[in-house]
Amino acid sequence: MILAYIDPGTGSMVIQLLLASLLSIPFLFRRAISRTVRRLQGKPDLDAMGPAPDSDRANDAGGKGDA
Repeated sequence: MILAYIDPGTGSMVIQLLLASLLSIPFLFRRAISRTVRRLQGKPDLDAMGPAPDSDRANDAGGKGDA
């Protein structure tokens, strides 16, 4: 006798878990995905260049004058 039964509530919860897992993968790996797409398109890798300079710090004389 096989007693393998999943009620509809559990089945829909499993389906929801699988869909949420599949849909969250691009959001978790979006930086790696965009870096790979840029490399395939031949564009420069923006992450390798480092962060953009902060315009407030570049114009500030020694960090003084902040209130």
